[in-house]
Order: sequence, then C-alpha cells, then structure tokens
Amino acid sequence: MLIRANDAIPDARGNSNRIALSHHTPAESMPDPLSCTDAPLACQQIIRVVEQVRLARDTYRLRLAAPDLAEAVVPGQSFMIRAPGVTNPLLGRPFALYDTWLDGAGRPAGIDIVYLVVGKMTTLMSGWTAGDRVEVWGPLGNGFPLPTPKRLLLVAGGIGNTPFPAVAREALGQRVYGRRPGIDDGSSTGRSETERQGDGETGRSISPTPPLPHSPSLRLPLTPSQITFCYGTRSADYLAGLDDFAALGIDVRLATDDGTRGHHGFVTDLVDTWLEDAREDLEESTRKTERQRDGETGRNISPTPPLPISPSPPQASSLKPQASIFCCGPEPMMHAVAKLAAKHAVPCWLSLETPMACGFGACFSCVTRVKQPDGHWDYRRTCVEGPIFPAEMLAL
Repeated sequence: MLIRANDAIPDARGNSNRIALSHHTPAESMPDPLSCTDAPLACQQIIRVVEQVRLARDTYRLRLAAPDLAEAVVPGQSFMIRAPGVTNPLLGRPFALYDTWLDGAGRPAGIDIVYLVVGKMTTLMSGWTAGDRVEVWGPLGNGFPLPTPKRLLLVAGGIGNTPFPAVAREALGQRVYGRRPGIDDGSSTGRSETERQGDGETGRSISPTPPLPHSPSLRLPLTPSQITFCYGTRSADYLAGLDDFAALGIDVRLATDDGTRGHHGFVTDLVDTWLEDAREDLEESTRKTERQRDGETGRNISPTPPLPISPSPPQASSLKPQASIFCCGPEPMMHAVAKLAAKHAVPCWLSLETPMACGFGACFSCVTRVKQPDGHWDYRRTCVEGPIFPAEMLAL
C-alpha cells in the first residue's frame, strides 16, 4: 500500500488527518475523500508517550498524546502500535482502547492503552518512557454498540478488561466518544465471497458499513447500579485498573483461579449467578405488575393450578428486553459466556482477541467464522468487520 505521508485528507466529519489509510483502496487511486462514504479512514501518526504507569503484575497503562485519535475512537475499537524504525519486531500489535484522557479544558487529548507483557513487542513497550515516539494507526474495527436495556453486564477474563472503562463511562453518560461504525443494529457489516464476485471486487478487502452518527440521545444513560463488571484473572496480582472501575461506582465482582481475591473459581460462575438473580428479579417484577393490574396489590394471590406434565423442557424467562452482555477475554471463557447468555436469551456481544498483522483488512490473517442466513458460515476480518460480534453470529 502506497501512502503519501504529508497529505491532509479530511475525514467524514471534515477533520484533516495527516496520513490516512483506506480499508481497501491504494492511496494513489483513492476517490475524493469528501465524497468517500463507503469506508472510514484510519489515521497513521507518529505520536508521543506522555506517561507509563504500572497497574498490576506485568501490566501497564501507556498514555499517548493523540487528540485526533481521541476524538475519533469509540469504546471497543483498537489501535495498531509499533516502534518507529524498528524491524524486530517488524509488525505492529493491536491494543484496545482503555479510555481517552482530557486536557485542562475538557477536550480529548489522547488515548490510554493497557497491556500485559507477554512477548517481544510488549517487552519493548514496557521500556518506553515520557517523550518517546510511537507509531500508531487507527482507530480500527467497529466498537461496542450503545447499550439500550436496563442492565449491562461487562465480563472480562485476563487482559480482557481493557475495553470496559470507556464502555462503562459511555453507558453512564459521563463521556461522548467519536464516530461509531454501523453495527449497532447487530447486523453483519461484511459481504460474502459471492457478493464480492458479483460486484467485481474479488481479490481485495471489504469496506465496512459507513459510520453512523454517535449521539447520547439514542438511549437514556444507565445508573451505576445498573452496570455490573465481572472480572477474572489467574491471581489477585494480575487484577488491573480496579481503582478506575471503583471510581465509576459500578458493581465490581472479582474471581481468581487461585482464590487470592474474590470468588475462588472462574468468572463464568459470577456470570451464571448474575443471570439467575436477574431472571428472579424479572419474574418478581412481572408478578408485581400482574398484581397491580388485577388490583390485588397488598394481598396474597393463589398460585396458578399446576399444568399437566409436558415432555418439553421448561424455558427460562427471557431477559432480552432487560439486559445485555459485553464480553472480552480468552476464547474458551467467551464461549462459556455465550452459552450462558443463550440459555437466558440475553443479547451478548463478544470482543475477539484474534492476532492481527496489518490492522486494516489487507492480509486476511485475523479472519473468524461468522454464520450466514442460509445456515453456512463465511469468513469475516476481525480488524474491519469486528472485533465486536453478536455471540449468536459466531461459529465458535
């Protein structure tokens, strides 16, 4: 891909980005950006490290000065990061937005990234200090939808907690983030190979749905009591960012594999308990509504006579209008959460941690299998059509 490094290309909002990456078109053949509505532009920049703070064992928060990126990003999107001029490692690595940070006037001034040191790139990153230069391109992917039900459950395993400070802050109405690509209706943003052939597009990447305007008026903000964060790690010393979640005032429930803090066991145990409690609350609310409707509030109600035994298994009360789940972490954990969500008919969105190479859809190294309406599946790129997918769409 050829990129002219000093071009000023306006984005969909008219802002000028120094370097722009199209999701599918070489720079020399890009259409007029003012008329380009089929793909958002990701900005590539060399930016400055502001600070680096240790949050937990082998876990750090990297603060970067990047006003353009901070204004554009939405919770759940990611950035590719690498050291400029370094060839080992050569490729960048994807990191989810932890949150944006504001300047003294309350304007977005940059982005925070939280990472766990596990390999060559993250070991290199852990040595960066204030003033160092970093190469970043993004924001990439779609991001989480705006939550609309009355309850929101955030589920994280390991370093999967990273998207959720921004998700919770947005759900609480404390901050408005940037341009949200069009997945809020839960539909797939990609196209099948057959559709690409029909459009004469085989051999190149797929454009995501154009971004939708982001407005906090799409739903009323949730209260802290309506948001629960279930967070599991192998041990207490890996729990990162707990002060940030506590400052939001939301319900935080912890689990550790070794029992050193919180529940001794898997985070999915906490999810199961939360779903059962939510179902009981829903059933009690339904009974109360029925009593009020029948004018029987304040006195006992005779139970409904038992029905004849049916060979059909009982169906759990649907929590779909009442709750939703956002989940990020190891794939086996997300698979288990998806099964629990399906059992209780709760909409569940998964943020995949698929390894990426380019970050803008050219290499197809991060594809995942997504179910199609005809019952088959097709590949979708995590960096473009994802990383957030409705759980029921994934062929896990």
